[in-house]
Amino acid sequence: MSPVRLGSSSRDDRAGGDDSDVIEIDQATFTTSTGRMTASMPIKTEAAIAPAIHTTAVAARTGNASTSGQRTRGTNRDLPPGAQASFKTKFLPIFSDLLGSREKPWDTADQASEVTLAEEMQQIWDFVFPDNPAKILPRSPIYNLITQRGYEWRGAIGKAALTAIVKFWAKDTKHYGDAPGKVTYVKQALGFKKPFTWRDGKNFVGPFQGPLVLATLSKHFEETNGNADYGNPFGALALSATMVERALLAWSTGHLDSELADFSGSLWRQTTTRYSALINLLTEEEWSTIVSDTRALSISASEDTTKPEVADRVDDRCLLFTPRGE
Repeated sequence: MSPVRLGSSSRDDRAGGDDSDVIEIDQATFTTSTGRMTASMPIKTEAAIAPAIHTTAVAARTGNASTSGQRTRGTNRDLPPGAQASFKTKFLPIFSDLLGSREKPWDTADQASEVTLAEEMQQIWDFVFPDNPAKILPRSPIYNLITQRGYEWRGAIGKAALTAIVKFWAKDTKHYGDAPGKVTYVKQALGFKKPFTWRDGKNFVGPFQGPLVLATLSKHFEETNGNADYGNPFGALALSATMVERALLAWSTGHLDSELADFSGSLWRQTTTRYSALINLLTEEEWSTIVSDTRALSISASEDTTKPEVADRVDDRCLLFTPRGE
């Protein structure tokens, strides 16, 4: 059976847009006659390829620019000699930390922020490679390479959300070993006030501390080697909540449905932004719990969702928090 491709086939994707992450999953592995899941399922992630861009400011390692208009995509060959090992083990974890701290994790290569992003890349480069200088300009080969790794960071978090749900099913086959059990759970988890986002989704205690959300967020900390030098991972947490919501939706029929798993930026950017606004209301105490629990994570087998309730037609994510003082 051919793999299911979780992602968008929109015009943005076909044009090489940077807002889509495609995850390939062997459908036969996920959907079996018994509905049972295994914790070691092969899930392949195919992050969106860096957009092919007409290069109007392609900087070589020397900082010289090319105006040939030739399309380019950065590769490891564009790194200066001797930089590849530390690029992977030192530079990328710091860059992932930077991306995760942003309130808008989608905007890794937004045209309006290219200059700022290049400057931030340059600062990290100068810190990691003080004796191996390189000039990073927008749309230069190194810039494109780093941006591509940013897409892969986002794709890895999406894969982690799907993996977390598969493990969740596998740990309680009594309740979730068949399609109806999964359907019931997904309906509850995505119900009123999004119970999946809470540590206790019945009483709405512990915002953004739901096991699936923290399991997904743990992938970000894996990518950063556990560091959070840029501060709390606002964007990574918002992205994790969004990824879990999208992954649950993909299981809403009791089987993995690729049509419901379209994760193009145009469809999910607004959801991520709404979660980001709510995450800004977290207290430092709540952040401390989120960070510490994520770093020492093990997915709980217990349910933390409430019975489905009739939600208003307004976006009920706004009910995750009551404004301070009320």
